[in-house]
Amino acid sequence: CCEDGDFCLDDDELDVDNGLISTYYLRYVMAYSKVTTDIRPLELAACCDASGDLENEGNIEYDIPKCNYPGCVHTLSTIQYLHGEATQNRFVKKFNNTEDKIEAKIVDVVYAVGHLHRAGMEMSLYDDITGELICRSVPRYGTKSEGDEKNADDVVGDELGYVVAMTPCVFDPPLRMSTDHPLRVVSVYNATRGHTGVMGLVFVAIS
Repeated sequence: CCEDGDFCLDDDELDVDNGLISTYYLRYVMAYSKVTTDIRPLELAACCDASGDLENEGNIEYDIPKCNYPGCVHTLSTIQYLHGEATQNRFVKKFNNTEDKIEAKIVDVVYAVGHLHRAGMEMSLYDDITGELICRSVPRYGTKSEGDEKNADDVVGDELGYVVAMTPCVFDPPLRMSTDHPLRVVSVYNATRGHTGVMGLVFVAIS
């Protein structure tokens, strides 16, 4: 659990006999298409974490203090390079060698999507040179409660009050830019309550 490998309970503290172990089930839907010669592999760019900057990838998680007036929002904004050096293993794949990581490369940006926690309002990605909005990704919150539905399966993927989806940005044709292009990452949360361990990420797929 967590970026530093800490657990809430040590192994010798787990009371298995008294039912403190929980079981969770995940359901996935996978879609496949036929492989053709024009299909290119994608990887995640090393940006974009609103808690980082031009020299740091970011802490992944951060806390939002409670605001003392109605309708208050918390905005976190930073600038990061599209594909700077990355050390954290949350990125799927890096370029193959050290020279590739340092030397600027021209890549195609084909997809972007935000990642927020509960109370998140939007993630935005801007071209920091032109000021142009590249992607605005907003959450969709679930609307169904188990008590209101006859079939529990009707609630799956639409759980009341939880972030169940984020709107994606698909670029066709792709956006062509250099890996050292500066991007502004903006995370917006409702701050009428305090929140711990939130995230403000944009996952950007490049080829």
